[in-house]
Amino acid sequence: MLHDLGCGYKINEGSEECVGSSVSNPNKEAVDFYRLLGEAEQELYPNCPNFSRLSFIAELMNIKCLYGLSCKAMDAILDLIAKVLPKGNKVLPSYYEAKKIFETLGLKYEKIDACPNDCILYHGIYKDLDSCPVCGACRWKNSEKQVTGKQIAYKILRYLPLKDRVKRLYMSLKIASEMEWHKEKCPSDEYMRHPADSYAWKNFDSQHPLFATDPRNIRLRLASDGFNPFGNMSTSYSVWPIVLVNYNLPPWMCMKDPYFMLSMLIPGPKAPGNDIDVYLQPLIDELKDLWENGVETYDAVSKSNFKLRVALI
Repeated sequence: MLHDLGCGYKINEGSEECVGSSVSNPNKEAVDFYRLLGEAEQELYPNCPNFSRLSFIAELMNIKCLYGLSCKAMDAILDLIAKVLPKGNKVLPSYYEAKKIFETLGLKYEKIDACPNDCILYHGIYKDLDSCPVCGACRWKNSEKQVTGKQIAYKILRYLPLKDRVKRLYMSLKIASEMEWHKEKCPSDEYMRHPADSYAWKNFDSQHPLFATDPRNIRLRLASDGFNPFGNMSTSYSVWPIVLVNYNLPPWMCMKDPYFMLSMLIPGPKAPGNDIDVYLQPLIDELKDLWENGVETYDAVSKSNFKLRVALI
């Protein structure tokens, strides 16, 4: 998807127009994003055949996660690679700088502490509490602060904000061109190929005609299942990812891995069960805002800005 985002767009210095379009009025956020993406897609070093700066950072981040490398180890590796590669290379000076590029591209996540008994998230009105107001369980593994000055929570939810990622869908020319398939290209016959052919979809349209008027508005489906992250079935531990499926896309795209959106990772060691609604609170709050207020988005196909709304069906 990151590669697709840059297709057909090249932001010139001091210009807010995208090359190759007769009418191009992206909002400031889109212009800044395309410019940043263009910088990140520069070759890693002169005449580098295999890696752009962005693809190199992505590979390095993957290695860090797979082998549990520390931030200091990443700094040392980046420093060594910068010395080994030819002069004029675009290797970033530190892991912090690499992480900052990913966050600016919308690939960031938030850490939200949770009650060890799944009662609440330390979020919103509970953000500054040290113990659960429901069961009284302590938030922290250690009652005293560590030498670093940080306390460690018993449970931490990893939440990936949704707004930036749905906006990125329409900044990608390749993906944006398929986002209206359910309305423009889905065959109208007796066969059911896509959720758009279902009675539930048509009933939703009749109940919410304003939302249905613009086929660019996104319809998502939520799915979840637990897995053992350690690959050892003798260890009783499971993590529960929450995945969002984009039903605007055609069937040969919407059910493929590259187009799934990971929303959150619910920590173990056991399944959340009926308490899963506690962990879904940040996603629900964001979905409510996207349903009621929407978000201004630049459409790479129509070369225009519009108010995007999102529904979970």
